[in-house]
Amino acid sequence: MSYDKDKPIVVCSEDLLDRQCFSQEFGKALYEYNGADGLVVGLYGKWGSGKTSVLNMAKEEIYNIIDENEKKVISNSFKEFLSKLFQFMHKHNKTEIIEFSPWNYSDKNNLISLFFQSLKHKLCRKNSSSIGKNIKKALKKYIYAIRALEIVPTVGPALAPVLKTIVKVLQSPDLNEAKCKLSKQLRKYDGKIIVFIDDIDRLTAPQIRDIFQLVKQVGDLPKIIYVLAMDREIVCNALSKFHNIDGNEYLEKIVQVAFEIPELNKSKLCAIFHEKLSNVVDALPDHVIIDENYLEKVFENCVSPYITNLRDVIRLINTFQFRYGVLYRYVSFEDMLCITTLEVFDPQLYKWICNNKGAIYVHGVDLSLLTNAKKEHYFKQYHDEFESLGVNPDLAMRIISTIFPRFAVCVNVNKNDFDINVENIYDKRVSCENKFELYFMFNFEDVDVSQKIINSSIFEFDEFELVSAIKMLKERGCIAKFLDVIKLSIDKIPYDRLVLIAFSMLVYGENLYAISSNIESEQVITSILRKLKTDEERFEIIDSALSSISADVASAEKRRYPGLSEITGLGMDVHFTMSNSHPALSDVTSVSANADFAMSCIDETRLGMIARIIDDLESDGDLSKSLTKSNKNPNYLEILERNYALTIEYVLGYKNILGMEGFRRALCLWKRAERKEADDYVNNLLKDKVNKLKFICAMSESSDDQGCKYWGFPAKNYSEYISEDEVLNAIRNLNKKELDKFTKIEQVKLAAFVLLHNNHNVKYISDQEATELVYAWKYGK
Repeated sequence: MSYDKDKPIVVCSEDLLDRQCFSQEFGKALYEYNGADGLVVGLYGKWGSGKTSVLNMAKEEIYNIIDENEKKVISNSFKEFLSKLFQFMHKHNKTEIIEFSPWNYSDKNNLISLFFQSLKHKLCRKNSSSIGKNIKKALKKYIYAIRALEIVPTVGPALAPVLKTIVKVLQSPDLNEAKCKLSKQLRKYDGKIIVFIDDIDRLTAPQIRDIFQLVKQVGDLPKIIYVLAMDREIVCNALSKFHNIDGNEYLEKIVQVAFEIPELNKSKLCAIFHEKLSNVVDALPDHVIIDENYLEKVFENCVSPYITNLRDVIRLINTFQFRYGVLYRYVSFEDMLCITTLEVFDPQLYKWICNNKGAIYVHGVDLSLLTNAKKEHYFKQYHDEFESLGVNPDLAMRIISTIFPRFAVCVNVNKNDFDINVENIYDKRVSCENKFELYFMFNFEDVDVSQKIINSSIFEFDEFELVSAIKMLKERGCIAKFLDVIKLSIDKIPYDRLVLIAFSMLVYGENLYAISSNIESEQVITSILRKLKTDEERFEIIDSALSSISADVASAEKRRYPGLSEITGLGMDVHFTMSNSHPALSDVTSVSANADFAMSCIDETRLGMIARIIDDLESDGDLSKSLTKSNKNPNYLEILERNYALTIEYVLGYKNILGMEGFRRALCLWKRAERKEADDYVNNLLKDKVNKLKFICAMSESSDDQGCKYWGFPAKNYSEYISEDEVLNAIRNLNKKELDKFTKIEQVKLAAFVLLHNNHNVKYISDQEATELVYAWKYGK
């Protein structure tokens, strides 16, 4: 196995990116410059664009021009050829090339002194002519003048103070005289000196400043051309830090002639990439199956956006060659290429995929039942999540949708390109869930550490350590991984650990779950609860979670109002004591005054999750019977419904739950507890016109048929509180400005309600029909 070296080319014959012509013209322009004054030339190009390679080819062209005939007769190595050319150039006093590298000296030696030492060494090493001797003598005097004035010590790291005093020193009569003599001798020189300074953009900001102050001070010496190779943006930013003017303006005052590295031919780069990719495959001992159509999609959507230069190609090929060489018998060529690309160029997205297995395989979702509206909802959720992570959201959605078909269907991306069951076509692909771990086994540090924490959380940690570990896993973005391990290991986890895990997740799970893991966390908790042996254990976990929500709010309220009476426990006393402390049940509008406070202390996601868990337990026939009263056991299910109702009543003191997802299910639980507060809440809610219509929206039901969504409003859902005519009048009295108080989906629901009234023979109205009516309302068409 061999790896490409990320080194610049030396001669034109090695050029793969069609830069030879530009480089030769650049070298020719430098050679043919006949001005007596000094010249500063800038060669601009992004990092990795091949500036050093261009310089090397330009230097080769200069050597070729100096003695083309001599080059023809040289048959030895290129090194010997260059050696003979150097001898020939010195002999004829034509053109000298100096490669001044600030990398080697900036930390130990004085920059300006070393520059002139390099100049003296190059010009006078083999030049025995009278002009050469005079230049050598003038250089010695100039260097001596600098040292005599103690501008800088011979050795010392403090370059900044040295260069700050350079302007004052140049005013010294001795130094000015020495510089004039040097300039006079250089003008007599029958040729030119080309000084190449490369990799300026790799220096630190202070070093970049030092280099340009050097060029500024010596740039007017005759017969010397300075060629500065750099990334313009990096250098300008560095210069801006040390000067009061714009860095670009400062650069333009120094650089007299600018050359831009030509834009890379992307098709040429892609051809090079595919050639090197083929070499990787050819070097393997076994035949590799490649789906060319799929590879084309992976390359276009997942690889090509990250490849901008040859250095990118080499980095990716080298990493892929190692990873795929180890696993090629077990993984898909195309998918490993995609995953490796993310590992090299987009590690944040790579980690997200690694830590969110449940999201990319769409656990807990029946894709055949997804509506377009729900798909748009999922798309927005993930799009926003990627944006918050600093990942390009559009690119991330496209990449994940390319290699994970279920995710693509879920978010409605590339929907025409994939079959939901495409993972069954090729069992090596990452879309096969049992292959997932293979693709990420080399994520040594983060995955290894997180895996140890996950294993210890499941099998070792006590309650306090477990809660702390779960919070840590959330911060690392590993909650989905944690949940996935529990699901896979649930039959192997000791019974006492199952109780502790469910308790910790539900009771101490305040603001715990990311958008992508809510459904899966609910499934895990419900699965554990179903495996518990006693009704009392299930009841204690759920009831403690309800108490903790009230206790969290009460604790925050106490901090807000230090004079509030002492709250002594986390039990049901909190529900009873606090439920009558706030005016929300008698005046819905008072809730808004506490909105900001509520957002900081109410875990609405967990409240909704608990409602769904209770519903799931009630829908399971055996568990429903088990949780109800039998023999001497209390009626646990009835108590849970009652305590959930009390929790809702308490939360209403701070936040209106009308906008909570699953409001209708929560209201049903509340009413089943036979609490009159539920009716009081709804009746007070309906006093406000906007809340009245939002309530109707919350009471809607939906169904799906062949990808189309339909809305219905069974009278049993709302007739107890409001009549159909009253709702219609409220809708008809809305003006355009008031319509904006409702979300888009609520507007569609209101339109559906009107259309159903006008069509008594149907029970459901399509989403499309309702949307058209909303459009007519807004635009009068």
